[in-house]
Amino acid sequence: WETDKPREVAITVLPRFQDDAHAPASAKADFRRDVRLETTAPWVACGPNVVLTRGGKAFNVKIDPTRAGDVGEGPFVAEVLGYDDAKPGAGPLFRVPVTVVRPKPCVSGEVEVASKTYAAGEIRRVFATPPPGAASAVVKVRCAGVGDGAGLGRRLVHVATVQLAPQESYDTFAAHKRAWVHDGEETVYDVGAVVPGRTMEICVSQDWNSLEPAELAATVSFRPAGRPAGDVVLRGTRSIAPMALEAPDWAAAPTVAAPKLSLKRWRRPLRPASSAIVPCADVDRDAWPGDPAAPDGDARRADFPAYELRLDYAWTMPAGATDKAQLRFAGDELVYDAPTDGQHCVIRDALRGTVVGWRDARAHGDVAGLQAGRKYEATLTLRHEDAAFLETLRDSECWLDLALKDEVAVPVYGTRQAAYRNDNRTGKFKDVRLAPGDGKVAFAAPPAESALPKEAKEGDVLVGSASVCRSQTHAEGPSRRPAADLWYYVPPRSKNTKDKKAAPKKKNETEPLVVDAAAAGRARALLGDALSAGLDDAASVKLANATADAHVSKLKKEASTLEDAAFRALGAAVVAYDSSKARDVARAS
Repeated sequence: WETDKPREVAITVLPRFQDDAHAPASAKADFRRDVRLETTAPWVACGPNVVLTRGGKAFNVKIDPTRAGDVGEGPFVAEVLGYDDAKPGAGPLFRVPVTVVRPKPCVSGEVEVASKTYAAGEIRRVFATPPPGAASAVVKVRCAGVGDGAGLGRRLVHVATVQLAPQESYDTFAAHKRAWVHDGEETVYDVGAVVPGRTMEICVSQDWNSLEPAELAATVSFRPAGRPAGDVVLRGTRSIAPMALEAPDWAAAPTVAAPKLSLKRWRRPLRPASSAIVPCADVDRDAWPGDPAAPDGDARRADFPAYELRLDYAWTMPAGATDKAQLRFAGDELVYDAPTDGQHCVIRDALRGTVVGWRDARAHGDVAGLQAGRKYEATLTLRHEDAAFLETLRDSECWLDLALKDEVAVPVYGTRQAAYRNDNRTGKFKDVRLAPGDGKVAFAAPPAESALPKEAKEGDVLVGSASVCRSQTHAEGPSRRPAADLWYYVPPRSKNTKDKKAAPKKKNETEPLVVDAAAAGRARALLGDALSAGLDDAASVKLANATADAHVSKLKKEASTLEDAAFRALGAAVVAYDSSKARDVARAS
C-alpha cells in the first residue's frame, strides 16, 4: 500500500497438513491451536491471542509508518510472530513480515542522494515517490576521488531502479544502467518510464572491481508526461480524441507541448481454421499419477493423461508490412502462473510445409523472412489436465502483429472544429510553451485513408505511440518520450460513392413514349382528321410530338413575318397539345 497514515490490515493464517490429500478427516477436524501473538517493533500492533482451527483464522494488524522512522530513511522491517501457547519454549508457528519504506521528499521534481564514500561493490539504496504527472526519470551521478586517488581516473558506477505495480512483472518498471564517471564530472543515466505515486527504489553502486573508493552523489530528476495517464484511441474516420496537455506544478522548467502521434504496428485478428483436443502422446511423461491409496478397482488408482488443444491458423502476408511478424495470444504476459500448463507454436510456409519460426510461452522476437502475398499457417498447442477447460479455448483468436513499412502520422489540431474539418491549413496544433501549472487541449484525428496500408481491412488495429511534450532546453536525457499508447481501429474501407455525371444519351436513344386516351385525343386535335386518319394512338402521338416541335421552330424563325392572329392561333394549338411548351412559345413571341 502507498500510504503515510496508520492502517489496519487483515492477516489470514491457514494451516497446511502433511500429505494433505490423504490426511484423515478426523485429524483435521480435531485440529486446534491457541496462538499467542507478539510483534517485534512498537509501530506494529495486534491482539494478544488467536484461536487457529483447520479452516484458518483472520486477525487485524495495525501498522503506523510514521513511528517506524524518519522520512527518507529505511526500509524498516518488523514481524508478527505466532507461538503455540501450549509449548512455551518452542519457536513460532508462523511469521508475518512487515516492511515500511518512507521515501525521500521530492522538491521541484528532484530527489537528492547525499554524497557518500563508496567502497568497491558497495551499494546504497534510497527510496523516492515520483510526483503526479511524472512519466520518466534520469539519475545524475557526480564523482570525486578519495585521498590520493582524487582526480586520477574514472569509476564504473551502476544505477538500478525498480517499482512494483499490482499484477505486473518485476521487470516491467525496472532498469539497470552502468557507465564510466570521471572524477570531478557527472554522468546522466536514463532509467526510463516510471509510475507516478508509487514508491521507487534507487540503487547506486561502485563496481566491485574498482581499485579505489569514490565519493558519489546523485540527483534523481523526474520528467513530466504532459498529459493524464490513459491511451489515445481513435475509431473510424470521424472520431477524435481530446488530449489534455499539462505542465505539473512541480516541473523545474517550462514544458513545450508538441504532440507527435504515429502508428507503427499493424495487428490483425485470426480465428482458428480448425481445432482438436487429444490426449498427450507420451503417456509415461504426460500423465498424472493416480492415487495409490485408493482401493483396488477404483478408477482413481489409474494414471490419467494430460490433454492438448491444437489450434490451426492461416493468413496471407500483406504487402504493407515488413517481412517480420509476431503471433500474440491472450496470457502472453504470464509464464509461471499461466492458465495453461504449456504453450508452443510452430509457424510454417503453407505451400512448402517448411517451418519458418516458432515461439513458446513468451514471444521470442519476430519471425523474419516472410514474403508478401505468400500464405502461412501456424499451429498453437496448449496443454492442461482438464479437457473441459481446453474446450472453452477452442475458438480463441490470436493476433498477427506486423511492423508497418512506413509509419502513419496522426494529425493533431488545436480545436475540436478543426479536427472534424481536417483543417490542415490553419487548424493544426502549434507548439506552445507551458509554464508550471499551465495546460492546453489538443485533438487527435484519424489519419487519411490514403495513408493506411492498402490491405488494411475492418477489424484490423494499428498501434503506435503518442508523445506530447518535450523539454524546453533539450536537457540531458531524451527530450521526447512516449506518454501513451495510440490505437486506431480500422473502419470499413470507402466504396467511393462520389457523385458521377450522368452518361450522355446515345444518338438513337429516345425517351419512352407514354400513350393514353387523353394524349391520343390531343394529338388528333392538333393533327386534324386528315393527318390522323388511319393512325393508331401511338403513331398519332409520335406524329403530334414532331409536329409540335416543328410549330415551335416555325414560331421562332417566322415570328416577325406571321400575322398576329396566325401566330396566336399556332401557339395556342401547340400549348393545348403540350402545356410544357408554353415557355418556348412565349420566348418565340
